Amino acid sequence: MTDGQCYLCGETYTKRGMNRHLRSCLPAPETGTNAVVLRISGTQRSDYWIHTLLHRETTLLTLDSFLRDFWVECCHHLSSFEIGGTDYKNDSPGVLGAESQRGQSMDVSLGTVLDRHTAKEISYVYDWGSSTNLTLSVVETGQWELSTLASDSEEDISTPKEGLLLLTRNELPDRECASCGDAAEQICQGCLHHRGPDALYCQARADDHDCGRPQFLPVVNSPRSGVCGYTG
Repeated sequence: MTDGQCYLCGETYTKRGMNRHLRSCLPAPETGTNAVVLRISGTQRSDYWIHTLLHRETTLLTLDSFLRDFWVECCHHLSSFEIGGTDYKNDSPGVLGAESQRGQSMDVSLGTVLDRHTAKEISYVYDWGSSTNLTLSVVETGQWELSTLASDSEEDISTPKEGLLLLTRNELPDRECASCGDAAEQICQGCLHHRGPDALYCQARADDHDCGRPQFLPVVNSPRSGVCGYTG
């Protein structure tokens, strides 16, 4: 399992240890706006993970936009959240096929959704053809001033999305070249589905690779690395 960095203090922890760390690293949740700490990780690729702090009033639509921009967007595919058996869809213009997607609108606040359902775990899927699935878990709730946290943190935790801060991120997982063992930089999509990790190559070996239909994508720090046209 990969380690990751806390952007509040700059220290490094394991994925599980980061949950415990944030409870002590965040200031006492006594004043500010009602907010939620979410851990978001790849469902099948759990070594990719982040923690975010969101106002309860932040909408699922805003969270979806952040996840797309930060982690998964490649071709404007469909996406949805699911919690307690209810699907929430992105029906914004520009999302391919949004008009045919079933479910409630993502234009609803995170707080409303969490109050509506007893489950504290949310599922997210981007792209039903070559899906990237994420699991969102509530780590902590309280009251914090996001602007104060952003100004006091060791790293820049602000995002372009109002009411949402990025608290942590996993370090890029080690990926070895299948041919020589050096750090992998490229993924051959033509080989990925039937060769798995053996489809990863350093740049030198990628230049020599010939599988009949080589199509390379860069190794990036995202659970969508190597999928569809995602380049980071």
